[in-house]
Amino acid sequence: MANDLNSFLITNNQSEGLFLTNTLDINDNGSIVDNAYNHLSNVMSSLILQLVAAVPEVDTSAMLLMGALITKLLLILSDIVINPLD
Repeated sequence: MANDLNSFLITNNQSEGLFLTNTLDINDNGSIVDNAYNHLSNVMSSLILQLVAAVPEVDTSAMLLMGALITKLLLILSDIVINPLD
């Protein structure tokens, strides 16, 4: 399945006139060497596209879980304080 790498560019790069023309190489880590043309400045250059992890870091997930647990605990405690005899 072929994809146009230009569809993966950040919108800022596209609005600045950058257009990927041809892929030169892909290494074992998934980095892509590509030629790019900027039609606004009329400049051709080469660049390296790096993969970005879409999965949040373990620290982020742990903090989200901890926040959810603390929120649940505070809701339980506030219910006990508001309705002590229920």
